[in-house]
Amino acid sequence: MATRIDRVVSSGVLVIDSTDSTDSTDHDNGAISRQVENNTWIVGDDEEVIVIDPAHDAAAVLDAVGDREVLAVICTHGHADHVTAALDVAQRDEAPIALHPDDQMTWREVHPEDDPEIDMADGGVFEVADVRLEVLHTPGHSRGAVCIYWRPGLCLSSRKADGRYHRRRLRHHNPATGRARGARTARG
Repeated sequence: MATRIDRVVSSGVLVIDSTDSTDSTDHDNGAISRQVENNTWIVGDDEEVIVIDPAHDAAAVLDAVGDREVLAVICTHGHADHVTAALDVAQRDEAPIALHPDDQMTWREVHPEDDPEIDMADGGVFEVADVRLEVLHTPGHSRGAVCIYWRPGLCLSSRKADGRYHRRRLRHHNPATGRARGARTARG
């Protein structure tokens, strides 16, 4: 069976602790809220999948998964707009949730009673269908941010669904350092 990547785009409200934003609603506590759209990636075949970044809408993600088994849920970082539906998606098939430990505090802002079962680390590997997904620790957006490296030329990242970064195309990846040289952004 051929491996494929399905994408689900969902929208929700992200509340952040900053006044450095546009198109937002101010709150009395200094926080602002912003309407956001996020990508959820479903990697697998006709039998099994790994779900990456189940954002706002568990029902939409599970509808796209269909009757395939969810082997794991990977969160590329702990911000609410990437983890809100993680527990509901994982629960259906009792799949473990993976998150880099540097984003535990951020995760707990959304899910204070439940911790992910897998502490991801740079170089960690997930397997689904006939592919190997490697974890690349890429702090910056958050301390525990990761990208999921699939094959030469394709790395799934934690970017928003606004068309800027759906996938990252890589010209060269060095597995020893976990770094890519000559990266360029690809749409769609």
